Amino acid sequence: MNAALKLINNSGIATSTADIAKTANVANGTLFHYFPSKDELINTMFAEYKTEYFHAVTANIDIELSIKSKFRRLWLYALEWALNNPDKHRFVHYYYNSPHVSVANQNLVDEQHQYLKKLFILAIDKSIIKDIPIDYLLMLCLANISASADYLLTNEKLKNDHDFKENCFEMLFNSIKY
Repeated sequence: MNAALKLINNSGIATSTADIAKTANVANGTLFHYFPSKDELINTMFAEYKTEYFHAVTANIDIELSIKSKFRRLWLYALEWALNNPDKHRFVHYYYNSPHVSVANQNLVDEQHQYLKKLFILAIDKSIIKDIPIDYLLMLCLANISASADYLLTNEKLKNDHDFKENCFEMLFNSIKY
């Protein structure tokens, strides 16, 4: 999958299975033994990377934290995963926003976003954040994380700057707070 990740990130979904097999130093038949089609390979990659991301982001979310602190921690964990896994982050972001995402992966994403959606609803009910559509809030947060990661990946001197990251989070939170 590493060969496919690099090729797809560089050349897009149109990358041929022959190129993937060649880069992975395996026969085309071997690739098809594990993944019957390129779509199956791409869907498997997405599910694996998105699940890895989900576990990294939701790990150690203390139930005793305030709602804003939970948002901050989720945002920071998501950003750190993206910074530590730039190729996977780029692939997940690209594929998630493509017309190629499978129904199974759409369902996986919906299931994984339930925690955040419930947190949004709780925050709205407690008048912590504005009462705006949950799907929009989710898109706004994901776009902010992606933009912050992309910016930090191209500006190495800020990559470990805690104050800069905190300011990025505060800009997001201030845009949705009540």
